[in-house]
Amino acid sequence: MYQSIPAALPAEEEQRLAALSRYSIMDTPVDPLFDQLTTIGASLFHAPLCLITLIGKNRQFIESSFGAEMREASRDDSFCGHLLLETETMVVLDATTDVRFARNPHVLGESHVRFYAGAPLLSSDGYKIGTFCIFDFVARTEFADSDRKSLSRFASLTSNLLEQRIVAMELAHSQEQLRVAAEHANEILESTLDSIVLFNHDWEITFQNENANRFTDARGDVLGRNLWRAFPEALGTPFERHLRRAARERVRIDFEDFYPGSNTWFKVSIHPATNGLVVFFRDVTAAHALQSATRLKEERYRLATPSLRDGIWDWEVQTGKAFFSASWQQILGLPAVEHFGDIAHWFDRFHPKDALRRDREGAILASGHDSDFEGEYRIAHADGTWHWMRSRGNIVRNQDGAIIRMTGSMSDITEYRCVDPLTGLHTRSCLLEHLEYRLDAESPRNKTFALIKIGMHHFKHINDSFGHREGDRILVEIARRLQETLAGNSIQDGFSPSGTNRIVAPADDFTSLSVVARMRGVVFAILLGGVRDVEDVVTYANLLQVILSAPVESEGQTLSVTARIGIVMCQRDYTSAERIVEDADVAMHQAKDAESETPIVFQADMRERTQRRLELESDLRSAVTEQQLLLHYQPKVILSTGQISGFEALVRWRHPTRGMISPAEFIPNAENNGLIVEIGQWTLEEAMRQLQSWTEAGIVTSSTNMAVNLSTRQFQDRTLLEAIRRVLEERSSVAANLTLEVTESALIGNMELAKQKLDALRGLGVRLDLDDFGTGYSSLHYLHRLPFHSLKIDQSFVRSLEESEESLAIARSIIQLGASLNMCVIAEGVETAQQRDRLIGLGCRYGQGYFFSKPLPAAQMEKLLRDRQNS
Repeated sequence: MYQSIPAALPAEEEQRLAALSRYSIMDTPVDPLFDQLTTIGASLFHAPLCLITLIGKNRQFIESSFGAEMREASRDDSFCGHLLLETETMVVLDATTDVRFARNPHVLGESHVRFYAGAPLLSSDGYKIGTFCIFDFVARTEFADSDRKSLSRFASLTSNLLEQRIVAMELAHSQEQLRVAAEHANEILESTLDSIVLFNHDWEITFQNENANRFTDARGDVLGRNLWRAFPEALGTPFERHLRRAARERVRIDFEDFYPGSNTWFKVSIHPATNGLVVFFRDVTAAHALQSATRLKEERYRLATPSLRDGIWDWEVQTGKAFFSASWQQILGLPAVEHFGDIAHWFDRFHPKDALRRDREGAILASGHDSDFEGEYRIAHADGTWHWMRSRGNIVRNQDGAIIRMTGSMSDITEYRCVDPLTGLHTRSCLLEHLEYRLDAESPRNKTFALIKIGMHHFKHINDSFGHREGDRILVEIARRLQETLAGNSIQDGFSPSGTNRIVAPADDFTSLSVVARMRGVVFAILLGGVRDVEDVVTYANLLQVILSAPVESEGQTLSVTARIGIVMCQRDYTSAERIVEDADVAMHQAKDAESETPIVFQADMRERTQRRLELESDLRSAVTEQQLLLHYQPKVILSTGQISGFEALVRWRHPTRGMISPAEFIPNAENNGLIVEIGQWTLEEAMRQLQSWTEAGIVTSSTNMAVNLSTRQFQDRTLLEAIRRVLEERSSVAANLTLEVTESALIGNMELAKQKLDALRGLGVRLDLDDFGTGYSSLHYLHRLPFHSLKIDQSFVRSLEESEESLAIARSIIQLGASLNMCVIAEGVETAQQRDRLIGLGCRYGQGYFFSKPLPAAQMEKLLRDRQNS
């Protein structure tokens, strides 16, 4: 009686199916390329049946088959469904003796399957989407390692063909989109009311639409002709001047002018393009025939007002007289009636610092030739607050180029400038205004405030794991918590009844406010007013840490976020708001570098340390490109014999002027700025190159292992799997010769995602070591599920084995834990014979440390290995 035993679903089944769907290959016609592979595979492996299968949710689609006519089969009955649970190839020598398949219909039925071997087809992101497999109707006694490798190569080639198929599909789709876009563009160009002409860099006319043809018909066919030869009357006119300036400066120019060649007024817009200029022009002669008063009113509302909410102004520069519309008045809280008067009605309302900038920019405009302008300034509102305004408009000049009239619009952009759109908090620029106001305050008591800068720690991991939308939701929650810390305090007077921050406070209220701001990304700041001393601020900052670390619910999971906090006490010697922010940033980075959840108060000597850190970061970027990095190698040995079993590659930096720089100094810096991924990749490539060199020279055996550390950022990098796979292929290295050492800190945050990454790495065949075990936060509940080969006892426990009963107990526990989980245990930092003997007595087999050899450059390590061979 038939009885299939369906394979269990892989842990990442949903992601696997999503990866499969991207290929759009299920139920497609047979591809001759795949048929060639199955034909060759059947011949090479002497198999009567060879298939390429894709495993869907409930069925197995057969993309290509040699020896059978079927196109699909039930997933429950399939051998290939079980392969999804394997790490490498799956071989069944005799199906009748395998409990999974002994009563399978393909075994007991007409198919009479006895032998099966399959290798997984991997998507570009590492998911198993199908198989390359062979069947035989006769059981076999063996399937050699070389056969397994060949089968895996067939699977890899099939996966590559699937990827190429996607590229071809996307290319065809893009070409069709380009064709449709070109058709649409041509339709738009021909349907617009504007005349459109294109010139190349040699002033040759390369295109004109039908509307433009009406103006050039009298000249004959002008396509391909030089503009200045076809229209010589344009030479010396504003048209020539504007066209040449747009071509020279690569700027857009809009203007209106009279063209004598056709006795026409044109409104013209010139746009720089990749291959020359695009010119839009429209006949506006009829508009210029209107009466002067009508034209003036039209200019005010057509040229100066981009939206109905903006206020209009019109300034006769030579007389100083100005017109302000009712909406302009209303924006500033004044009576909503038109106002005719002096320009001082506006200029006297400018913020003192912005008035200076306005005068400087006005002088530049007066000496230039611009026909339009735009600026942003703070203007006094009738309620006593400062509001940010954007003013833009047009300039009218006389024949000598002097400005005789300016007309434009004004809009209130306070909310845009001062309110963060995501969180509703103040923006950085608005916080700087508050700080400047505090610094300008005359009363000393108004300068007793502090700036607290808060950077969320490891937030990138949340964005990478759950997406930026979920990350934004958590940022909104953080902002809410920060605001709530000020609730019920007198400093909360600056918040409106709705709970959102007031943008600008009246002058008599301003100095009593505390302000919460989002500075950038995941960095926040609080200007805390009314503080007596630094102890008050530190107490408040510790409260922030507690409140921010409270769990956040996200998609059914509980997440924790932590912060790094820097504090600046804003005393009388500060004169610059930017300097306050910079010093708070320095203190916050000190907390980050120290991995400290304790708030750091800024001290003057921190600037020097920060400068050194910035210089180090700049030099480190050069070190990667200028080959200043090198590797030292420390042997791993069998403790009882001293025999070398492998090496750990450790990166070093030889600075051209400062000499050797400690990894403890530059590695954290590289982690923070992202260079650690590039450094880690270089380390991996160089270590495997060196191992290959030693192996080919006969200095080490082919089974010698090389260990490379994976940083947290590198472990989380999406390209890690492909990078490792590429290095192994380029060096023709056996994956088992490479060990990746992962610290416990890299696993923090989402253990399930970490497990998926580790499983994928294990699937490549590399070894995995859990580094510095006992110093982090790994849960024993998860440890038995993680695919590590070895645990490494941190050197801090080994160093104090003889003096500390606690360290001895921890080491014993780790060794016993490793034995119970069938993992090797490696002791780091073995420096004495007594430590070695004690570890042997505890049952630890492997170790490394200065007792055996300090980390050595490749040449010195090679000499040590040759000396050991000769002895």
